[in-house]
Amino acid sequence: MCNCYPTVSMPRELMEWKTGKIIDMVPGDHGYTVPWAIKVDESGCAWLDGSYMVEPEYKGGTTSLIVKCTKDGFVVDVGSVPLTQKWSRDLCSIMANFIPITEMYCDRDPCIR
Repeated sequence: MCNCYPTVSMPRELMEWKTGKIIDMVPGDHGYTVPWAIKVDESGCAWLDGSYMVEPEYKGGTTSLIVKCTKDGFVVDVGSVPLTQKWSRDLCSIMANFIPITEMYCDRDPCIR
């Protein structure tokens, strides 16, 4: 005999978001991850590797890339990433957990770095 009780799901907007993977983010979530979570394919398109962890608050160190999940996709702000960080095209195939970046900013201005 099961002593289980039916449960309901807590609405997402009432829950505090904690550390998790980029791929688990839902619209409204934002946080910080490492700059090398950005991958660039052979044609120069930017992607996020969804397997990287994202922190809800900036804690210093290498987690300097701001990631936001919106209803339209993922937005990154590379303005807080050290200027020495450069991304190169990767010949690896795009994997299932790669997410297209829909917008990229340097601080608040559209960015081409």
